[in-house]
Amino acid sequence: MGLRDSRRSEKVRQRLKKESRTWINQASSRLTNPKKPNDIFDESQQSASSIIKQQAKKQNHFFRIGWRLVSLLLVIGFVYGIYQMWTSPEFLVTNISIKGLQRIPEDEVLAKFDLVGKQIFIIDPNMIEQILNRSYPELWDIRINLVMPNTISIRLIERQPMIIWKSQSMDLWIDAEGFLIPARNQQLDLLTIDADTLPTYLLAEKSEKPDASISEDEIQNIVKDKPQIKGVFQQPLFFVFQKKITPHLLTAILQLNAWMPDEEELLYEAVRGVGWHDDRGWDVFIGSKLESINDKMLMYETIIRQLDKEGIQPTLVSVEFLHAPYYRLGN
Repeated sequence: MGLRDSRRSEKVRQRLKKESRTWINQASSRLTNPKKPNDIFDESQQSASSIIKQQAKKQNHFFRIGWRLVSLLLVIGFVYGIYQMWTSPEFLVTNISIKGLQRIPEDEVLAKFDLVGKQIFIIDPNMIEQILNRSYPELWDIRINLVMPNTISIRLIERQPMIIWKSQSMDLWIDAEGFLIPARNQQLDLLTIDADTLPTYLLAEKSEKPDASISEDEIQNIVKDKPQIKGVFQQPLFFVFQKKITPHLLTAILQLNAWMPDEEELLYEAVRGVGWHDDRGWDVFIGSKLESINDKMLMYETIIRQLDKEGIQPTLVSVEFLHAPYYRLGN
């Protein structure tokens, strides 16, 4: 027993000695190679950064799931809203407001459309404008607005007639720009042209150039409608395309009216141009171009004085051509 106890005591002493030496080495190492404060801070910072990253991953994962859910709810809500608006009677057209009409009856305009009771979302303002342009060439400006939830607002401006053109075919109005527009059943105090035919005209889109740029060939290339050739006029067909009186003819009428402002009625013949009825009993024609209107009026007065001296009563005097004026007796 004594020998065994001594061996055990020896092992304990050796283990304690070894542990003591290890502790001494570690302490010596800490004393000779101490850690810098920055190293300690970096270690703690790296640890904190790792924790933050882990938390951020968890949050990002949560937000990805959350936004997908929110997007789905928004889509569902949007679709439901459209369905409700499409089927709701609140968005069915119940009112059509028309403002600005002067001579065109409002009921006549409303009869052109079948819009009441339709969803306001399917109404095409351009379609309404096209129908109005095609049906009413006298409209100068058209504005269409859709007013939620159920109103269509139409604002119209009509062209203002300045001249009444009376012919056997039909009566027309002419505005200040020369546009031909339908004459409605109204008595207007306007300059009247008593004509034997329709005025010479061009399609409106072909007459947008300045007067000086329109060639003689364009003036002569006048559009002839089939009703005009046949002698039977259908007003809706005639006004399918907007037309304008030729610039030279409009200028001649305005110049003659300026020369003779008291004349309420002027004359027009396709062969002799514009003129008037002299109160002394004859018709006077000065042509369709009045570049030399001063000379033509002087020539006319000279012819009348000479005829008066000779006691001649003409029925017609023409100074359309200055180099070849003439008068006519009887019919």
